[in-house]
Amino acid sequence: MRLHRAAKATLPARFARLTRSQGPSIVRDQASATRLLEKAAAHSGVDLWKYVDEVRYGNFEYPSFSVQGRVRVIQIPTQISQSNKYEQLLTAAHEINHARIYDKFLKRLGYIRGHEEYWSVARNRGTQLYAREEVIVERTAQIQIRSVFEGKLSGSNLRRFIQAIDNSNEYIRDYRMRM
Repeated sequence: MRLHRAAKATLPARFARLTRSQGPSIVRDQASATRLLEKAAAHSGVDLWKYVDEVRYGNFEYPSFSVQGRVRVIQIPTQISQSNKYEQLLTAAHEINHARIYDKFLKRLGYIRGHEEYWSVARNRGTQLYAREEVIVERTAQIQIRSVFEGKLSGSNLRRFIQAIDNSNEYIRDYRMRM
């Protein structure tokens, strides 16, 4: 009982720390993209740099996690939502969760086999395994972000948050149909 109360008491302090500067973040360069990912990692309760070596911002088709050589990279596109910080955080948490799954493959199977298995043809975009991973990482990102903000928002922030969660639910529904 005491531990439960202690954990509940830390939530307001964590919320206050994580929600400073309530307005939407403007991601316009490498540094702001890195700050976005660090904030999403803080919301997720993980150390970004344990799972990612480099953050790139540029003209990419969509946000993504990849490994180039031995460098784990998250790419943030220039067209990321500039008006909805909750959607930004969900996107960033989603990509961090891909990096976390990749790390689990490496730990479970060793570097070479884990890397090969994670990037195997059976897990390519469009496969059932890929759809399953998309559902898992999106749902996890939703829980991580939702747990911090739910019940603490009002007005336009609440509308943006609901819109981000609705978009996320639609994304999950779309990938569940592919499974």
